[in-house]
Amino acid sequence: MTPRRRNVSAVAIGLTVLLAAVLLTIGTSRDDSKSPTSSPQGSSSAAQLPGGAEAPEPPGYIWTDPFGPKAVEISSADDAQTAFEPDVPDKLPDPTKAETADPSQVSMANRGIAWTYKDSAGSPYIVVEEIFNATQEELELPATHKSGCSTPDESGSYDCAGSFSIKEIRGGVRALLSQGPEVTTVEWFEPLNVKQSEEARAAIADLSHPVLDVRVMGPTDSFTPEDAVDVANGI
Repeated sequence: MTPRRRNVSAVAIGLTVLLAAVLLTIGTSRDDSKSPTSSPQGSSSAAQLPGGAEAPEPPGYIWTDPFGPKAVEISSADDAQTAFEPDVPDKLPDPTKAETADPSQVSMANRGIAWTYKDSAGSPYIVVEEIFNATQEELELPATHKSGCSTPDESGSYDCAGSFSIKEIRGGVRALLSQGPEVTTVEWFEPLNVKQSEEARAAIADLSHPVLDVRVMGPTDSFTPEDAVDVANGI
């Protein structure tokens, strides 16, 4: 099984479906036909989690167990057994939990890491890192598939496609910002720092555009786009 690659046509056509399915960017397609993270097209209730589990109805589940039943709690990022060196968000408050996909059930290429948090008011949000096989253009597709996105407004946002926009974060990184009925997300790509092991190098050997996908996510009713950007800039 290979890491997720964005299905361009599925993203362009299925934006409303993905929002209703909550996992939005988590629910995009992967190269393999048995993708643990792909969201069934045409369904608004059967999204799946990164670790390979079918997701229950929103909201709630994702904020305590981002990877679902196929997850193991870890005490540090060093325990994640991922193919990449995690970019630990050590500038954020201490997480309530960190978890990864169970190595006995999920291949190294498909293992990510997630940290769960609560803000000062007790509302949850999460930070997720996984390997993607995708380009920056594919990341931005939900916001840029319509014209008029070439010039940012005063806030740096390329508002052109409803609840999707491009936001410049972290000193100029272009991120996809989205606000759905259940989830607010900011997502961006970072260079993939592959672990120096034969197993890790083999896990990504066939990827044409390997990147580290980072997502900051929280429930829309308590986690605003401004909150998401603040967290992203604070990692």
